[in-house]
Amino acid sequence: MVEPDKGGEQRKFPRRGFRARVEIVDSVRHSRFSATSVDVNPSGMFIETSRTFQEGELVTVKFPSPIGPYDLCVAGQVLRAHEPTGERSAGVAVEFFGLEPWIFSELSAYVYGAAGERTLLVTVSPPS
Repeated sequence: MVEPDKGGEQRKFPRRGFRARVEIVDSVRHSRFSATSVDVNPSGMFIETSRTFQEGELVTVKFPSPIGPYDLCVAGQVLRAHEPTGERSAGVAVEFFGLEPWIFSELSAYVYGAAGERTLLVTVSPPS
C-alpha cells in the first residue's frame, strides 16, 4: 500500500524519525564531513546537511546489521536536494535501490527496531 505523507508525496513504507549521525565520504568533492539523518524507511532516507548534492549522485549507506556483526551496504541515489523551509532543514532525499530480499528484511528490522547510539556511513559517487 502507498500512503501519502504530509507533503503530498507517495510512500510505500512509513517513515520513522531517525536522528543519527551520518559520516559522509564524498569522492566527488574529495571531502569527508558529518551530517544528521532525519527520517528513514526501507526505501530511502532524508539527510540534513547544508552541503550541496546533485540529483542523480550515487551514494552507499552502511547500516549496522540488527542480527550480526556486519554492515548492510545499501546503494542509493540522490532524488532531490531541499533548500531550508519553515518545516524542514536543508538536506537531501536519498532513494535506495537494488536491495536483495534478505538485505531489505534486515534493513526493515533495523529501521523499525533500532535503538541506541548509531553512526551511519554514506559514500558519495558521481552519477553514472
